[in-house]
Amino acid sequence: MSTAEHPSLPNSPFAKHKGDLQLGGDSGLECYVLDDGKRVISLRTVVKAIASTESGDLGSYIGATGLKSFINSDSILSETVDFSLPGTHFRSRGITAEAFLDICNAYVSALKAGTLETQRQREIAIQASILLSACAKVG
Repeated sequence: MSTAEHPSLPNSPFAKHKGDLQLGGDSGLECYVLDDGKRVISLRTVVKAIASTESGDLGSYIGATGLKSFINSDSILSETVDFSLPGTHFRSRGITAEAFLDICNAYVSALKAGTLETQRQREIAIQASILLSACAKVG
């Protein structure tokens, strides 16, 4: 079903369903199922989940030198998805749920390999480990 056939539909891709994936802690991950079937997590939520901050550039978190052997940050950033939020004039940007898990796995692997350069990066790796454990429980 296209927006040409039904002009009341927002431009594709658009969020058909919104949810909060509860992984422990105070708030869940804001996630969406798009009209094309992709499952995405908003970039703002990804940064908040791994770095415990309300704002920030995901590229600065996944482009760290210590992660380079474990993740292709350019690939992750090039595959972000812009989508409409029905009922609003807002657009959002997200990454697939799989890419989110790749980011978490990269941080944990870099921590184990000892390639993280700062205490902040090590803290993010610990948070990523917690998120991965929670994801394993919820599937």
